[in-house]
Amino acid sequence: GAGSRSILSSRAQDRTSPRKAQDSPRILRPNCALRGKSDGPLYESVEQLAVDTDLVIRGRVTGVLTEFEDGVGEPAFDERGDPLPKVKKLVIEVEVLRIMQGTTDRVRVPVVVNDTTGMVAPDTPTLREGEEVVLFLFDVPAERGSVEIQEQDGAFGGLFGVVGGSQGVFDVIGDVAISRSDVEPLRMDVAEYRG
Repeated sequence: GAGSRSILSSRAQDRTSPRKAQDSPRILRPNCALRGKSDGPLYESVEQLAVDTDLVIRGRVTGVLTEFEDGVGEPAFDERGDPLPKVKKLVIEVEVLRIMQGTTDRVRVPVVVNDTTGMVAPDTPTLREGEEVVLFLFDVPAERGSVEIQEQDGAFGGLFGVVGGSQGVFDVIGDVAISRSDVEPLRMDVAEYRG
């Protein structure tokens, strides 16, 4: 089933080697379209990132819960009147190891991300099943989202998105965590972070 699908990472591969789309591992780009821009340096510090954050967790990626196609909401047409394509999204599950900011009674949180399988996008964070990360999350406002987001929000009792795209996904290395942004990486002391 969809829950057993692996989430693969390409970070260890040589970025200059050409690859065919069908050979590409599943790359997950956090969807932060509902809060700020998703590309480029958005935040200059962890403190700035924390301002737009509802929940910061240290967690372990456990797998894909579901995948769906998301409409873009209104308007659904471009300037020429052509229908805008739907975006493939995934809801991944992250086991909460530690709540670092905010509150939740969940032991696993559903996080909605764009599925960019086969796409090469600059500054794209990757998530792999089993890896430990620090995530800066926001509560997805379902009432402002598409019909598809509203349905997923209802199915999972609420969804989270990642604040700041790749800047909101941190690799944990001992007591230090470094964001996955290639453009503007941020660094934090995991043990000392208080939000």
